[in-house]
Amino acid sequence: MQIPSVPVPFTGRIDPRARSICAQSKEWVQRMGMMSPGMAAEYFDRLAYADLGTRYSYGATREGAQILADLTCWFFLWDDQHDRLIIEGKEYEWRRQVTQIREVVHDPAGSNADHPAPRALGDILRRIRPHFSGVWWRRFTQHWDGVVAANDREFDNRSAGASETIDNYIELRRRSVAMIMWMDLVELAAQTELPPQLYHTPEYQTCVTATVDYCAWCNDLHSLAKERSAADTSNIVTVISRARGCSLETAVEETLQRMAARIEDFRQAEQTLTNRIAHGMHLDEAVRQGLHRCLLSMRDWNANMDAWHRISARYLDAAPGVRLQYYNEDLARLDKLEMLIKGTERSRDGSWRYV
Repeated sequence: MQIPSVPVPFTGRIDPRARSICAQSKEWVQRMGMMSPGMAAEYFDRLAYADLGTRYSYGATREGAQILADLTCWFFLWDDQHDRLIIEGKEYEWRRQVTQIREVVHDPAGSNADHPAPRALGDILRRIRPHFSGVWWRRFTQHWDGVVAANDREFDNRSAGASETIDNYIELRRRSVAMIMWMDLVELAAQTELPPQLYHTPEYQTCVTATVDYCAWCNDLHSLAKERSAADTSNIVTVISRARGCSLETAVEETLQRMAARIEDFRQAEQTLTNRIAHGMHLDEAVRQGLHRCLLSMRDWNANMDAWHRISARYLDAAPGVRLQYYNEDLARLDKLEMLIKGTERSRDGSWRYV
């Protein structure tokens, strides 16, 4: 099925340092045990995970841009693990990994995880933490709790062949795709921290949820073939088709209409917020400029999302009847094998130590 695009009335930016950022992410995923050297050599560039990170890091510091690209890679590779463990029925391994991820989210410095995914996440979270206050960090970790819980629920749904209602799915997807967490990180790209009274305004929250929904559903459209091959029920098109008793084509059309509506919601909320700032919302100039950069970063997300999906092998390589993509590795097995071959063990920061 050909996936139409939804016109977005603004142009997205791409980080001019993209080449070096992607190269460093390629080294990072191998060093942290998230991808084997052989798989990275063959598929990393084609999957373009780090490339997506460079499409919403415009204006970030070099360190901030690298964090965003590395976390993008991490999330897709973790999602591959989620998919693999569901298909292989390895519930115990999933629960064990989830427990370690929850621990590392709440204590990145003190975690003693023995799986590559939580270890690598801890590395990223330790790099993010110095950029923000305790207030911001509590918001961020609460959103992470939601991301982990939503993926846990999707594990149960898919294992049982269950499907959510449309409204429940929309709320679940905001968290399972981690877009609610990514909207916190527009502040990293913007080199700012929004005060809570601004972050929680209805207008800013509409910009956040509109961007979250548009990007999540865009991902669902492009991953439809891949997910149907894996009997994955966590897709807005599948949910609409089941709930309405309609064809996939009709469900795709409804999804496109919903996406267009969310872009309009974003534009209206952005304009209302701009008007409030100009006529009565008392913010100092640094906060105003920080807000402006955050909104530009959300525009980058909306404007760049569709085009990125059209270049990634993650979606282009999807084929009917292929239940597990060939670049999806068993990270726990890979980690143990690498230690055996090298005669090493990992220290808590993810580096190798000879034994």
